[in-house]
Amino acid sequence: MNNIESLKAYFSSELILFFGAIIVLLLAMRRGSRDSLAAGMVSLFTLVFSLFALVSTHFESSLSLFHGMIALDPFGQFFKVIVILTAIVTIILASKSRDLKNTPKPEFCVFILILTLGLNIMAVANHLVMIYLAIEMASLVSYVLAAYIAGDLRSEESGLKYVLFGGVASGVMIFGMSLLYGLTGSLSLVDIRLFLLSNPVDPIILFLSLVMILGGLGYKMAIVPFHMWSPDVYEGAPMPVTAFLSVASKAAGFAVTLRFFLVAFVGTTESDLWVALGNVDWQILIAILSAMTMTVGNVIALHQKNIKRFLAYSSIAHAGYLLMGLAVVSRVGVEAVMFYFAVYLLMNMGAFFVATVIANQFKTENMDDYKGLIYQSPFGIFLALSLAVFLFSLTGIPPFAGFVAKWYVFKAVIDANLIWLAVIAAINALISLVYYVRLIKYMMFDEKQKDMPALNTNWRYSSLIAIFVVLTVFFGIYFAPLAKWAQASAHFFY
Repeated sequence: MNNIESLKAYFSSELILFFGAIIVLLLAMRRGSRDSLAAGMVSLFTLVFSLFALVSTHFESSLSLFHGMIALDPFGQFFKVIVILTAIVTIILASKSRDLKNTPKPEFCVFILILTLGLNIMAVANHLVMIYLAIEMASLVSYVLAAYIAGDLRSEESGLKYVLFGGVASGVMIFGMSLLYGLTGSLSLVDIRLFLLSNPVDPIILFLSLVMILGGLGYKMAIVPFHMWSPDVYEGAPMPVTAFLSVASKAAGFAVTLRFFLVAFVGTTESDLWVALGNVDWQILIAILSAMTMTVGNVIALHQKNIKRFLAYSSIAHAGYLLMGLAVVSRVGVEAVMFYFAVYLLMNMGAFFVATVIANQFKTENMDDYKGLIYQSPFGIFLALSLAVFLFSLTGIPPFAGFVAKWYVFKAVIDANLIWLAVIAAINALISLVYYVRLIKYMMFDEKQKDMPALNTNWRYSSLIAIFVVLTVFFGIYFAPLAKWAQASAHFFY
């Protein structure tokens, strides 16, 4: 009965997603029915109602639901909002995407709703079994979406690679979980923490289990060396799927990783500082992975010509910056990661919207074809200036929101005395400036390489691009609302 009460009182958002997916699936099963407009509208209403139910859920303190499998806390609520907002934008992005022109839209909407449900459960999973099930639920749907363009060899290849990498990562992760269970005798993150606080364990076995589990979690975050799938999948998948994976999937991956380490493997001292448990200095491991991830992502991004691969390696580099927030092992670090994701949603989805418009109009993903975009038409001026705003923000240049996001993570790292990591991050920020500004130069100053048809205004895309531009600039100047939201949400269930 307690579980049923939990469903009604605290799980209404997930129930709405579940029943909404069933309704859209029934639409898709109607004989001869391929009404993409109806499926899209039902999906949008489902996501909006789910978001409303989520923000309307009130709880006085963090709670444990379903016998400790799920944690209801501000931290999980924050990342669920990020995932649902990304899903809403993705449905709109998919409505006019050239990649999905000849594919069944109702089924696509069903997969997006189910994937959103899986990612939401990842954000609140507080038990090793639930973590594994949520990751598998999200991964299985992601494999299908990556290969969703029927008859396209590039899309089919991306789906196959995603399956192979995901299967290996899941197998390694669950083996590491079995080792951790053998050491502590528990699958609950809270109980694992309590065990490590009062009992000695073999640090070598504990470290091995953490590395193996991090392999599975790292695959969801697309961090080095678990990033190999990302560029190929991003390039082959439909543009809306690539955009969704780059934000929502990464956000859920970081949510479950932060919860795993900062609930199960962190203790507090008398001065309220956080310390790693189990005599394993996993902080330095995360810091090294952070440095490797941002460096590999930025250096390889320098040589990309395809816009999807370009944004894929950019996404990998940003995963490195986000890992800095985990490496500092502090509440300030958690707040920095959460603020970063709120901003990352705006600037990255905005960049994908512009890329989708250009892919639709010019039928190209080659960055060389962006040359002279500003001279195409008045709409071309709008697209070039908008993409420039998003790229400057991704670089971390004021007065855009990306600068504030980077400042937060840099401050957290410096406060934790990880000066060497801050120096590496600063060098990488300079490297990223090279390839972001190069694309801006293509659009603003280079001449057109070939004659292109004039760009036509798409009011649906244009409106959202304009909203993202305004918010990216606004939160770069007045970021207090996002900062307060992140600070209020940086609380785990212990």
